[in-house]
Amino acid sequence: MQQAQPNLRVFMDRRGLTEAQMADLAGVSQPTVSRALSGSPKRNGKGRSRLFIFMQQELKREGLAHAGKSEVLQAFERVWDASEAHAAAIAKVVDALDGIRPLDKKEGQDSR
Repeated sequence: MQQAQPNLRVFMDRRGLTEAQMADLAGVSQPTVSRALSGSPKRNGKGRSRLFIFMQQELKREGLAHAGKSEVLQAFERVWDASEAHAAAIAKVVDALDGIRPLDKKEGQDSR
């Protein structure tokens, strides 16, 4: 778990999170976050595990979001001819998509 300590600090710093905010998001106590950041090996209990599981899930979610963004940008680059008129047309199409959400695969329903 020693290697995860700097990652936790980076995770929190990039999001501007205090120890208390991180604790609230992860569902652990602030002292648990403090101990994890300091590398205190005294306790390696459920709270500490929950903290690092939360961080890993968030990083995975961000990775998926980044991959999706990259996919959209690549599609945009494939279709845009670099003209202002084409950019305006594509912007209208994207604006028209506002509010559309993917279907929930289990229920075939809007995921909102």
